[in-house]
Amino acid sequence: MIGTCREMCPSSEIRLRERENLLHRFEVAEDHTRQRPKADWNKCVKEYRRPTVGTRDPRPEEIRPPDVLVETLDYLVHRNSPPLKAAFDMSQAFSQKNWVRVFHKFAGVTSPVHICAVHRHFPALHRMALSMMSTAFSSKNLKFPISKLTELLFLNTHMETQNLCVQYGIKVQGENVQFLKGDFKTDAKIERCQSDFINQILKAMTIPDILKGKHSTSTVINAGNSTIGRSHFDQNEHF
Repeated sequence: MIGTCREMCPSSEIRLRERENLLHRFEVAEDHTRQRPKADWNKCVKEYRRPTVGTRDPRPEEIRPPDVLVETLDYLVHRNSPPLKAAFDMSQAFSQKNWVRVFHKFAGVTSPVHICAVHRHFPALHRMALSMMSTAFSSKNLKFPISKLTELLFLNTHMETQNLCVQYGIKVQGENVQFLKGDFKTDAKIERCQSDFINQILKAMTIPDILKGKHSTSTVINAGNSTIGRSHFDQNEHF
């Protein structure tokens, strides 16, 4: 079957979602009323629906051809939505193993849902960062301050940083760590820990507000230590 739908969302779906009040807030026309939202057909995007038993096969006019799918993806990626752009930037940086850029972008996030989503990947980010630093700073004569490492990795305490380093085989010497490439344990299994500054952000909001997508009045930076995060990165994302 060859799709013939030339829009981001089939007209039949737009009418259904408009009638059933299932439009996303980014898809609503500017002249709509709260009681009966009206769709902006140029902004509607087809929703994913899981196939169920007894569901009829889609018609050609309900299927978008490859070129329309590419245009839809381009629209979603470049839509004027700061949270979406930040999420895309962090995802791209993560795939490029650029942990510095991920944390740099994370420092300005205000959406609790997005903050929690990124925090889920903290163990992988910490492994990536410590592995790269074990190579970049590998030297018997070089020591790296634990206090600085705690802030760079968005950890809660210096003790938590020390324990994390020990699990990865990184030597702790007083208030510093020593990175040696050969010491890093690539097979270490680390569990995700709670984050004090994220808990602080969540406590200041209600569950309905979080589910509605409301943003926190605090960013990751000023939720906890005022020196954490973006202040350690310059405009070229070097620290």
